[in-house]
Amino acid sequence: MALASQLENAMMLPFILFADADGNFLDGYSGAVTPPYLLKTIGRLLGEAKSPPANP
Repeated sequence: MALASQLENAMMLPFILFADADGNFLDGYSGAVTPPYLLKTIGRLLGEAKSPPANP
């Protein structure tokens, strides 16, 4: 349920949630979305997953 609460303003299907292997929310949205936008989001998330963590 905690993951679903990340889209508290979601009012239209489909609901799309992206989470990591541990179930942590990464991104998400609700409503109609174009295939290019979906692919762009997936590409961005995959790029972030491959990037090394920034050192402060």
